[in-house]
Amino acid sequence: MNKHESDILELLLKDSKLTQRQISERTHLSLGLGNKTIKSLKQKGYLSSNNRITNKLINLAEKTSDI
Repeated sequence: MNKHESDILELLLKDSKLTQRQISERTHLSLGLGNKTIKSLKQKGYLSSNNRITNKLINLAEKTSDI
């Protein structure tokens, strides 16, 4: 997972109702790069089609917090 992906996921964990434009603005990414990163997160299974956090991400977060 790269920095852009982790920044976006951190935002969505705090507020899952952000739009792609708001995510891009808050992460200081261009709208295109923000959208590309969100698409990548969806393909990896960390976000659902409506930008909601999936169980896969929750499980990953739980595993890394145990370390």
